[in-house]
Parts: sequence; C-alpha cells; structure tokens
Amino acid sequence: KQWYQRRVAITAGSDTSIRMWNMAGELVQVFLGHDDEAYFVQEHPLVSDVLVTCGHDGHIITWCVESGEALTTFLNVIEGEGRASVLEASFTSSGEHLLTVDANGHISIFGHEMLKGYVNVPREQFFNTDYHSLIRDRFSNVLDEQTEMPPHSVGPPYMVDQQG
Repeated sequence: KQWYQRRVAITAGSDTSIRMWNMAGELVQVFLGHDDEAYFVQEHPLVSDVLVTCGHDGHIITWCVESGEALTTFLNVIEGEGRASVLEASFTSSGEHLLTVDANGHISIFGHEMLKGYVNVPREQFFNTDYHSLIRDRFSNVLDEQTEMPPHSVGPPYMVDQQG
C-alpha cells in the first residue's frame, strides 16, 4: 500500500530518527540508523514498502517500511573533506535508480546496473558563474565583479568542467 493508503505520516527529525505515525497521532514505527539530523524522506515510486532517507550525517538509507529495517546504507564521503550532508534524494520514475545531491553540489546516481547513459558525463561540472567574485556598488547592491551587473541580470550560465 502507498503511504496515503496506509493512512500514515512519516517524519524526519533533528533527533536523528525517522518516525511513522498513524492518523490518530500515535507512533507506529521508529527508523534508527542516522547519527545526525535526518531531514529528507521519499517513498519508492513503485515498491510501496521502501523509502529512502538522507541528512546531515551523509547517510543515504533505504528502509523497509513494514519492518523498520535498513535495506541499504551508503555514506557520502568527499575525498580529503570527510562526510558531506545529503540534501535531497529522488527515485527515477521507473524506480530503478536513486539520485542524490549533497551540500557540495555533487550528484550521485545509484542503481543496480551500469548506467551507460551517464558514463561520459564529466566528473566535475558546474556553471561558469558559480565562482565569479561578487562586489558591492556604492549603494551596497551586489554585483558580479566581471560584468558589474546584478547576478540575476547576467545572461544564462553554461556548464563547464574543472578545465573551464
């Protein structure tokens, strides 16, 4: 059954737990596995007994809703920096892949097969304007240093890799 058919609400909290409540406001299940704030929950689009959570601790955890057990746990670690908060996760509509984005802007794709369509995607990519310096004019308005225009007025950015 989907969450709305179960008539439950699932919440993520700053106390590291994920909780499932019935419509009477009674606690039904507690999912334990995060060791810092967990702030994102999403149900699998096709397998109603599976959900994913992520949060400040860098963990991405898929859960069995009925048992409350962790099915898989991934830890988002940035080389030389340690754990990076995972801000959001989303299953593809087919449910075969899970995409996440972390606090550093890195996108991760999880799946059970080789993702041929993503093999040639550059490892490092960002918008050309992401690292432009900002300045303030005499009225304290923020301007892009290179163009001396407000950042929102600068033309649409384009994707670049670490070589530019």
